[in-house]
Amino acid sequence: DAWDFAGQQVYYTAHSMFLTKRSVYVLIYSIVQKESDKKLRFWLDSIKAHVPKALVIIVATHLDCATNSKQVRSDLESKVDFFKDQYPTLTFVCGCAVSC
Repeated sequence: DAWDFAGQQVYYTAHSMFLTKRSVYVLIYSIVQKESDKKLRFWLDSIKAHVPKALVIIVATHLDCATNSKQVRSDLESKVDFFKDQYPTLTFVCGCAVSC
């Protein structure tokens, strides 16, 4: 099964019912939205609270909107490394950047 929470705040209270240890979490964020880091942290905090040893994949979207795609990839690697330090019990499988 796949669950798309779409980040809609009205459903935040229901999300915890679907955060299970038999899951892989794919967090998708836009590099063009300023609130993306804050939202990523919200989801990582929520996942960590319910599934401390979860597998997490981080995907950056809108690579085609970037003026320097190499810099975006480098920033994503740095972000994943930072999150590994901040959330040591979570396992970050990978980080990738895509166009859409």
